[in-house]
Amino acid sequence: MEITAPWLLDSPREALFQQARSPLSPVSVGLVLTGSLLSATLAELIMFPAHLTGFGLTYFSFLLAFILTAFLFHYVSRLILNHDSSFGQWVHAGAISLVPLNLLLPAALMGQNFGNSGVAGYELFKIVIGWAVLRRSLWAIEAITRWPSWACLLLLVGPFIVAIIIGAFMMVLMGSVLFVAVLSGLS
Repeated sequence: MEITAPWLLDSPREALFQQARSPLSPVSVGLVLTGSLLSATLAELIMFPAHLTGFGLTYFSFLLAFILTAFLFHYVSRLILNHDSSFGQWVHAGAISLVPLNLLLPAALMGQNFGNSGVAGYELFKIVIGWAVLRRSLWAIEAITRWPSWACLLLLVGPFIVAIIIGAFMMVLMGSVLFVAVLSGLS
């Protein structure tokens, strides 16, 4: 699919709705996804240098998180929707949602020479980009499911809420085990 100037000049929500509904070739989706994830990975490694294995681990953890999220959204929407949405639709919409991650690499290149203030500026910029990605993801979910915004927001933040609840439960459980261990050690 050709990207034209009207796509760049339209309001982001309508442009994303059009892009999410119109199919791209799998090669194009793969290139967009790879470019976005590579940009985010390189930005992280520029700001926080690691061994070369850190590059591979960071990239594949980003890719695995993307694929698992697409699977989760695909299966949850299949359970709730009357019609079947394909996994490819979710990958396509997710790849389009991740396009702002390409801005992290220039931000890291600019911030690397400013020491701690550069790291702080990069992290603030990363929060802004993360917000843009979440907003675009919400719009992509709306385009695929045609649900109201509140339901799409629930689907988007649901995994985070579940992870927080499970994490809090595990902390309480481990705290009680530690408490019992300390009490038994004192006896």
